[in-house]
Formats: sequence, C-alpha cells, structure tokens
Amino acid sequence: MSSTSASLLVQVEGASNIVRALKLLNTETNARCRAAISTTLSEAKDDARGRVPKDTGELDATIRTEMLPDYPTGWLEVGYGTLKRRSRAKTAKGKARAKMRKPTLANMQPGVYAMVVEFGDPARHKPAEPYITPAIEAARPKNLARIESALKSAASAAGGA
Repeated sequence: MSSTSASLLVQVEGASNIVRALKLLNTETNARCRAAISTTLSEAKDDARGRVPKDTGELDATIRTEMLPDYPTGWLEVGYGTLKRRSRAKTAKGKARAKMRKPTLANMQPGVYAMVVEFGDPARHKPAEPYITPAIEAARPKNLARIESALKSAASAAGGA
C-alpha cells in the first residue's frame, strides 16, 4: 500500500528581482507594506471562509494567514493543522469503522482534501468548489492599491515626490 502526496507548485517569473527590491526597503516602508499586505490577507481569509463549503466546518477552521518575519510577504494556508482524516476501512466482518483516527505526521496528507475541494477530482466525480482562488482574486485590486498607497506615503515621508 503506497501513499501519494499532492503538491502545487507556482513559479513566479522575476521573483529574484522582487526579493532583491524587498531587501532594499527601509524599516518604515517595510512596516507600511507589511501592514497593507496583512490587512488584505485578513480580508481574503474572511472571504475564503465565507465561500468554503461547510460540510463539517473542519476545512473552514484550517484557513489562516502567514507572513514572513522580515519581508512584506504573506499567503493564505488551508488544510493544515486541525483537518482530521477519517478511516473508511472495513473491519474483518465487513462493518465500517466508526472510529476517527488521531492525525499524526505518519497518517496525514496535509492539504490534499483542501485541494480536492478547490480544484475537484474527476476520478471521484467531485466537481471543483473554488474558495481560495476567488478570494485572492477579489483581494488583488485592494492589495495593489494599499501597496501603492504605502509606497507613496513612505516616499512623501522621506521627502520624495
């Protein structure tokens, strides 16, 4: 019996240029940008929680924000932490097990269920029910405006245009 793990890779072109520019930000500008991004992430998290299907509420409880400590960079995480896996195995007599196994690193595939809900699973005839992507897309214009405002106020505070 082999276990498979799923992962999602997003490649950002020009990411090294962005990281280099972020390292050049002064402390005040960094703080302003972090506050702008944190506010946007909080709104996106609330939006995602409003969109996520609520069969048991466990998936909703795993949606949270993360910020890097030194850079104005953050993201939404979902499916890690409190999401439990239920065993669907049958006993020797053919009865379904009702016991819920306690999640451990050995028997847990974090985020797989969250990805199935977001993107669907054609093999199981499970349609996609996106909740993270629409929340992020809805937050994008506000985030860009907040970052622009933070950079302009930092420039004017520094005596720029």
